[in-house]
Amino acid sequence: MPAESNIILISNDDKVINILKPKLVLLREIDDILTTTYAEAMKNVKNIAPETILIYCSNEKKECLNIINSIKTDEKTKKTSILLIIDKYDQDFILNAYDENITDYLTLNADDAEILIRTIWCLKKNANMATIDKQHRLLEELGVIDKVSGFYANEYCDKFFKTEFTRLKEINSNAILMLIAASEESKTKLDAFQLAKAIKGSIRNSDVVVHGSANRFYILLEGTQLKGAFCVWEKIKRAVGEQYTINAGISAIDEKTFEEIKDELLGALLEATSTNQDLVIVNKEEKKSSGDWLEKINSTQKNFKLFKQAFNKKLEKVITPVFFQMQKLYEEKLFQTQVEQYSNSALSSFVLRKGNQVSELKITYPGFSKINIDIIHQGLDSPENKRIGLDLTELDESRLTKILEDFIQEFKLGEI
Repeated sequence: MPAESNIILISNDDKVINILKPKLVLLREIDDILTTTYAEAMKNVKNIAPETILIYCSNEKKECLNIINSIKTDEKTKKTSILLIIDKYDQDFILNAYDENITDYLTLNADDAEILIRTIWCLKKNANMATIDKQHRLLEELGVIDKVSGFYANEYCDKFFKTEFTRLKEINSNAILMLIAASEESKTKLDAFQLAKAIKGSIRNSDVVVHGSANRFYILLEGTQLKGAFCVWEKIKRAVGEQYTINAGISAIDEKTFEEIKDELLGALLEATSTNQDLVIVNKEEKKSSGDWLEKINSTQKNFKLFKQAFNKKLEKVITPVFFQMQKLYEEKLFQTQVEQYSNSALSSFVLRKGNQVSELKITYPGFSKINIDIIHQGLDSPENKRIGLDLTELDESRLTKILEDFIQEFKLGEI
């Protein structure tokens, strides 16, 4: 067994070995190929720790997958490139092999050049992975990468994102920044390593994560919009498991600085935690104005989650307090009239009752950018029922107060 072998060819068929080895003669002079059977494969792989493994599979598919799994779960060889060679294409088998983390595959009847090039590609990938591993270890020693999570450390958070925001603006790329943390009820049970593992298994290799303070994690999703961020969020939740709960704030990267988005994400995460919502979105179209509590949303945005979040905020800051104030104002002014009001995320209702006369103003939303205000009179002579449709941004304290005053005036006219 040549100790310097850096490629292992695993096959139970000597004929296949005789076919493949001559096709690899144009590899680098330093490359040497060791052939082995399935039975001896793992012993040789562990002894040599090769740069690349070629494994031929004919009918022994289950055994082949087991060998691949053993290679990829062994700490010493888990990053070794694997090139799978098959007689004919079998989609289910190939997908299973990719699930076990093979690098590439080809068929035995492939051109000589293709076999050679794919083998060289596996060698190059293995070399790149070794370089990355060395750099990762160095960054850990320097404190740039957190040793627990394997992500960038909190000390470099601001510097890293300032650089990334500048780069994203230069190339005009869409991006989403997420801030994730364990919920209040799970933060003592779900440790940083577990959450980091769930995140790693749910994002792309190109996505970047910073391990922030208090075990919060910033995730930068380049080339991604809200829809893609929702998919990532659902994957992370599934990876965490039903026994734990996590919260998140999400923001699109726009013209704001990282400091501004960081503050907004922290606020969104706090809101998610305090209101038992798993996800709060910082809308990229929102702008603050003096004295205005509501951060505006784009009225053409058809995203249900985004609208629901904005509606809940409107409910808390405008609808509920205005209904309460109008009830207190008119329950003594309207003679022998019962004034009722209640508000929740499904329906907000303001009701006037006097004898057989009942008038109700209802606020509902269909799940898009508009809300509906329905005015229904029963037992009254003149007023007609009607519906008012408004963009969410149009409903502020003064507008709702005016609508309620008109509604009450119609009720009073119906008494005559």
